Amino acid sequence: MPNSSTPERSLSFADSRAVLRHLLATLAYRASKVLRDVPASFANRSFGSPTRKPVLIVAHLADLMAWGRSLARGEYEWKAGGDEDWEAEVRRFYAELAAQAFTPPSLAGSTLYLRDLKSVLAIDLSKSD
Repeated sequence: MPNSSTPERSLSFADSRAVLRHLLATLAYRASKVLRDVPASFANRSFGSPTRKPVLIVAHLADLMAWGRSLARGEYEWKAGGDEDWEAEVRRFYAELAAQAFTPPSLAGSTLYLRDLKSVLAIDLSKSD
């Protein structure tokens, strides 16, 4: 992480989009490993009262991807959606993920969104590669 003696380097818009798309591609790859070939009974299986059913976790992931797109547009609105249909929620997650990767953010929202993304991931942007 940058310290007080290290000036913070700004990423260009193109570099920021490249980092974001790489992160989304990694998320898609990792998600595909756990979402494929799931037994039909798994989606609505309960693991106890304090945990969500797997289908609701996937629905939440889709909601997060949709929220990320709204942040990129400069909007700050959370909308919980989805239902208990496993296939529909997996499709919605990947659709939102793809839309996040290929929909350019507004210039107003992108700076804040990418700055927040950088701080969440603790990427040290002060070093050149």
